Amino acid sequence: QNWRGSTEGAEGRWQDYILYRHTPFFLKAVL
Repeated sequence: QNWRGSTEGAEGRWQDYILYRHTPFFLKAVL
């Protein structure tokens, strides 16, 4: 179960990393 939890956590961080990296671009497009 711990291994599965780690996998889900990694996916969550990956999604957050992508959103964080693309956020400035979207903000610039909106502004």
